[in-house]
Amino acid sequence: MIQRDKNGVHYIRVSTDEQADGYSPLVQKEKLEKFSEEMNIKRLARFNDDCSAKTFNRPGFKELMQFVKSNKKDIQYILVVNWSRFSRNTVDGLIWVYKFLEMGIQVQSIESPIDYNRPETILHLSIYLSIPQIDNDHRASSIRSGIRKAMMTGRYIPRASKGFTKIKIGTEKAILIPSKEEELMKELFYRIATENTPKHQIRKEFRKKGLIIGRTHFDELLSNPVYVGKIKIKALDNEPEQIVEGNHSGIIDENIFNKVQEKLLKQSKKKSTSSKDSDKYYLKEFFECGVCGKVFTAGTSRGNGGQYIYYHCQNNECKQRYRATLIEKHLVSILEKIKVIPSVLKLYQTIKKEVFGDDRFNMEKQINTLETEISKTENDLMETDTAHYLHKTMPKDSYERLYPMLKKKKVHLVSKREDLIQLTKSYKEYSQIDVSFLNDIAQNFMNASPSIRKKILGSIFIEKFIFQNSTFRTIKFNRVIQLLVEKPEELKSFRSEFEHSTQVQSPLVHPGGLEPPTNRLRVYCSTN
Repeated sequence: MIQRDKNGVHYIRVSTDEQADGYSPLVQKEKLEKFSEEMNIKRLARFNDDCSAKTFNRPGFKELMQFVKSNKKDIQYILVVNWSRFSRNTVDGLIWVYKFLEMGIQVQSIESPIDYNRPETILHLSIYLSIPQIDNDHRASSIRSGIRKAMMTGRYIPRASKGFTKIKIGTEKAILIPSKEEELMKELFYRIATENTPKHQIRKEFRKKGLIIGRTHFDELLSNPVYVGKIKIKALDNEPEQIVEGNHSGIIDENIFNKVQEKLLKQSKKKSTSSKDSDKYYLKEFFECGVCGKVFTAGTSRGNGGQYIYYHCQNNECKQRYRATLIEKHLVSILEKIKVIPSVLKLYQTIKKEVFGDDRFNMEKQINTLETEISKTENDLMETDTAHYLHKTMPKDSYERLYPMLKKKKVHLVSKREDLIQLTKSYKEYSQIDVSFLNDIAQNFMNASPSIRKKILGSIFIEKFIFQNSTFRTIKFNRVIQLLVEKPEELKSFRSEFEHSTQVQSPLVHPGGLEPPTNRLRVYCSTN
């Protein structure tokens, strides 16, 4: 918990859409100042950000880090009003909390302080940091849904593509019209459709003419049906991908456009083989050679009436080569050792019930309040109609001013209520997630697709494996796994003879995220 008579740094963060929710910089400043005064905590510095908390790539946070590195001996706390001000990304938030702890500094929310001395701390932190991420994910889902509905009516919401520009007339929604690049785009499509010249060579020629299109977005641009007056709407949840008629006119002849699509399709078929190989050989990103230290590659051999995948060292002089089934068998035997402590599972469920129970109760109160306001607004609308049309007591100009305001208010209230209802469902779904997944992680691993297997391995292990003489020489688990498992001594059997690096290491995953680690650390260990 937060102790008196210490030193701290104040961190304030707000994004534009949060200003109205009681998170203005001034409100946060006042709360932090008042708390510090009551606890006699000396403020050494204050840092502000006005951007999203999805990542820690924020100007104010970078300044805070520079200050901390120079003054870490004098700082005991980094104080925020609540955990959503610190981060809206669960994994990244936990990583940074532990990075600061390794410097001897606690990140603390004055509204929900954490006792870092208790064993269940990581569970509390996970839940507190998960709530803002759920809220973020819900907002993003609502925005995507709103954009999709607008595009279904023929409105082109994304930024205008090359050859188009957007204009807005009066209060009408912005529409697409041809731009000064229209003729260049027509020529570009025609040449790609009718010539055998490589398309990227043509792209470079047009770059000299002033039509600048990035290499990575070129195919996406050429396949966009906006050029024939249509809109491509991506799949969302259970709704399939669709192409609808747009409210704009196309600038490319449909026959020319279709010929370009045929060429793109032929090229994409040639590329599909490489992506399939990536899934087939998913384990190669996790291994390095114990003899020479080079990374492994993979291939398929034919024999005995079948095909067999092998992983082998990239060094031609090295003879390390193992069948994929052997490596997977050993991996599964290691994953089977990961069993979460039953008391931890029980505690986790209790904490979730407390946290999400309170939040759901508050949201249900807000929903009830909104329903009352909606009902009142509907009555106001009815009374306005009655006053104007039946009793003739409301002048026309007053009616035309008041009625649209009430309609707009009702739409806003209904939208807010629906958002809260959906958010309540999201909280409920999250609260049902059970870490008992870890108790059967081996089976879940075997049932998963290659891409999910990569994420599972990247989340549990923080360094590359060394597989030699048909067994693993070393495996290093992340800190959370070591804290949660029932028999950590079984994991310690994979010992190494190297000292831990002094560089700050993530307690959860490799800094690259859930993807396989990329460091090339060569590890030697005992054969005991």
